Amino acid sequence: MPKFPFTNREHTGEDPEVIRYYENDTQTTTFLFDTFTSLLSWANRYNEKRLTVYIRSDAGLIRAVYLTNKLAEYLRSQGHKVDVMHLELSRTKK
Repeated sequence: MPKFPFTNREHTGEDPEVIRYYENDTQTTTFLFDTFTSLLSWANRYNEKRLTVYIRSDAGLIRAVYLTNKLAEYLRSQGHKVDVMHLELSRTKK
């Protein structure tokens, strides 16, 4: 998954321009689809009822936040209860 071209502390994975950038990137959408379907397939195969997923990127503010939000959105659309916590993002917000 490529880095967002404007990497600075002013952007996070929740910013509309970041979301647009990744949603228009074929490499990212393919990565998301492959990762999410594999994760759910594994969880279903082993009858996992509770799953903790930790996503980390360089600074944890852009790619990790974007990926976590997309995963949560996808899992909710599949009927799963999801709690999201952004450790790095919460540290930067004052």
